[in-house]
Amino acid sequence: MKISFTKKLNLLALSLILVASMQLDLNAQVPSFWSEDFSGGAIPAGWLNEDVSENNTFWTWCADPATGQIDGCPALWNGAVNQQLPFSSTTAQNGFVVMDSDIFQEQPFNHLTQLTTSAIDCSAESEVFIRFESHIGIFSFENGAKVRVTTTPTDTSTWQSFDVFPELTTGDRWSANPETVIIDISEPAAGQSNVYIQFFWEGNWEYMWSIDDITLHGEDPTLPNDMRVNVDFFSVPANAATPISQVTPINFLADIENIGRLDQENVNLNIKITNLATSEVVHEQDLPYGQIIVDSLAQNVFFPESFTPTAVGDYEGVYTVSSDSTDTDPTNDTQTFLFSITDSTFAKSNGVGLGSIGPNPAPGSNWQAGEPHTWGMGVYYWVPSGGTFEVSTVSFGITNPDELAGQSLILWLYEFTDANGDRICQQEERTSVGVNSYEISGDEVSLSILTMPLIDVLGAGPVTLKDNQGYILMAEFVSPDDQTDLSLAAERNINYNAQNFQADSLSDETSFASFGYIGTETDYTPNNFGPSTTPYLTMNIYDPNVTNTDELAEENLIKVYPNPVSDQLILDVQLANTIEDFQVTIRDVSGKLVSANNYRDVLNRQLTYDVSDFVAGTYTLQVQTTNGMRTERFVVMK
Repeated sequence: MKISFTKKLNLLALSLILVASMQLDLNAQVPSFWSEDFSGGAIPAGWLNEDVSENNTFWTWCADPATGQIDGCPALWNGAVNQQLPFSSTTAQNGFVVMDSDIFQEQPFNHLTQLTTSAIDCSAESEVFIRFESHIGIFSFENGAKVRVTTTPTDTSTWQSFDVFPELTTGDRWSANPETVIIDISEPAAGQSNVYIQFFWEGNWEYMWSIDDITLHGEDPTLPNDMRVNVDFFSVPANAATPISQVTPINFLADIENIGRLDQENVNLNIKITNLATSEVVHEQDLPYGQIIVDSLAQNVFFPESFTPTAVGDYEGVYTVSSDSTDTDPTNDTQTFLFSITDSTFAKSNGVGLGSIGPNPAPGSNWQAGEPHTWGMGVYYWVPSGGTFEVSTVSFGITNPDELAGQSLILWLYEFTDANGDRICQQEERTSVGVNSYEISGDEVSLSILTMPLIDVLGAGPVTLKDNQGYILMAEFVSPDDQTDLSLAAERNINYNAQNFQADSLSDETSFASFGYIGTETDYTPNNFGPSTTPYLTMNIYDPNVTNTDELAEENLIKVYPNPVSDQLILDVQLANTIEDFQVTIRDVSGKLVSANNYRDVLNRQLTYDVSDFVAGTYTLQVQTTNGMRTERFVVMK
């Protein structure tokens, strides 16, 4: 018996269209002698749709994967927790079949639901392989999905079963979307004139199992030469953005797999780093593997050399696998990632995959019934060279501000050392060093980026960073009840699993992506929304000792008005040349920092600051740049 599987994919809609188009061409290399794409508007006539458990749980036909849980279609599980696209089979748009376990909720005993084809003539075939595209979500029951084959359907003892998802666990929850399944059913089907194929699922309040594009082949339709770089385990830099002053060596790792039907010789994995501004290849190296046999995974092999960026800029990294044979499906030969080296910004997100994240508010799943929906989530940054660097601002995003008017979000900065090595942030392993609170007005734009200063918990000034210290920047929401929920902006397209594994294996520094907690929990758990989901929480730093204290040249016009002001202060900036790093701070008469913002690539800008909550008095606004600084004073009147 031969079963092959594709791994989980997380592709954008355009990518799915391109891959589907290419897949049709690839499948044509091994013709089918029977097929069903469910384009007839219903489950095909003559097929038997049964629930032998008598729970009234049946397969249905769905016309459009984007419909949602009506008209025979499954629910859309594309929220922050599950992050699933609608079913993405090659011909999903013309219909597919689905067993929606979720809609039937909890049953008194497991559903035993089966969809059986009418008789299929396989008499001319010495081998028979079934191929279909699928997507399943499981919650409590593993290995319940099977393909069963017989020539005598009324004799239950003759059915031969094949596991469809033997590697899928309830911890994984989801198969690929779509997952291409190929099963050798020659033993019960080859040479037989009346073959019945059954899709059987045992479970209880799972998610759903969708099936489309079923074909039968007289020979193995697995592509002959198909190496791939696995989408779920390739190393990226520790941050999407790292200040040039805090750069550490970047190491490389990617799992590769032979999913074709032939052994591959002289397999090589290449990593190439390109400066996107100059198109210059700044680093490249090869990792030779030699032979990789069929159904073989090569994992956890580190590249021998690291790369340390030396210039501010945007970079692209590409892993590429090759062998002596021309790859039949080149679409999975590469994995690409982006990262930036900045003047002053730490970020886990590059903003490309920005979406929403929030705990599932179902009672009992994260909180007890009636418990306030308090939760927090943060990101981890390693600071190798703190020295005199200070935190100037932090940035975040809220995706449902219209529902949260009057509520507050607290931003904390913690020093964190994983003293016991269990990769959990216990309360005694962290020390709060910075804090600020943001009151949500309700007028904020969803997914817009909000910026505010961070204040040292022991004083009014900014937080000074330490050398060789890990920090967690945490957004914490204290909910007043079990109806008020906060959702944060989050990155979904960067998987830090391989990077964390590699950092732990090769260096003294422990690496993390995100942390979170629910309700009254005191431990912060890493990656509790998955390795590909991190909240958008950035941190800007600066060294006041190296700031250019010269007066900004006179041709650069800086003006604040109205002065005096009661609500909105305007800073009008007209510069002679574009300034890349432009920082604006406001302090009260005692020198306490009350506002700080960082801007990039400023030439002509009009910036607005809400001072309606400021205490009446005199304030200092200071513009700091690499070209010099300028100080203006203004008065707040009530």
